[in-house]
Amino acid sequence: MIATNATTNLTFESFVASANNDCPDQASPGVTSLTIIARETGGASGFLTICIPHPERANEPGRVLGADQSTADFQLVDLTGAANSCTFKMTTASAPTGTGQTEGLCDAGTSPAGFALALDGALALERTCGATIDTVDMTLTGRVAVTVP
Repeated sequence: MIATNATTNLTFESFVASANNDCPDQASPGVTSLTIIARETGGASGFLTICIPHPERANEPGRVLGADQSTADFQLVDLTGAANSCTFKMTTASAPTGTGQTEGLCDAGTSPAGFALALDGALALERTCGATIDTVDMTLTGRVAVTVP
């Protein structure tokens, strides 16, 4: 999975899912949400966190990627990274957009077989390079394997 633009690549690996119920849908109390975490490659301290309020819908194509728990099927909770002597983090100035889908997600994401996660979206990140802080637009794309401990 990669967040990228013309000058920067933030790559994430080691995706792990857990049924933590971190972003439950209050209208569906019987559904346990699924949290996916990943770390930035190359030993950097960055990470990516995604929450899926309704794992039972995640295998359907074209599900919404966003930041708002009430409207996103794939809620982008946090993304941080480092590249080119700068740090990056999600900003609230602009909500992520795009789509997400899983393949092979079974047992509400608790099957030890794991599953695939595909995202195709865009987001704005706050970039800090020394004393200079600005906002950069990036795409977030890729298809990765997700393990379930």
